[in-house]
Amino acid sequence: MKNSRQILSWVIVEAVVPSSLLKKENGLSSSTTEKPKSGFSATLDRYFEITKRGSTIGTEFRGGLVIFMTMVYIIILNPIILA
Repeated sequence: MKNSRQILSWVIVEAVVPSSLLKKENGLSSSTTEKPKSGFSATLDRYFEITKRGSTIGTEFRGGLVIFMTMVYIIILNPIILA
């Protein structure tokens, strides 16, 4: 089992540079440019215009998760440092 630092490092790398972009050498991958067809992801895409801005719902989710985990880490660690 991987330790938490390895997992957090992987999440940060995936949020910054998705593996779909690392695999493709030239241009955007097809997963970046295709729009979700229906359902909740399509509603999110229409409201936030995610694909229009050149991103995917998965990328945005990972980015939000990284920010959330960073804030949790800061909130937990800050009182320990100040003590």
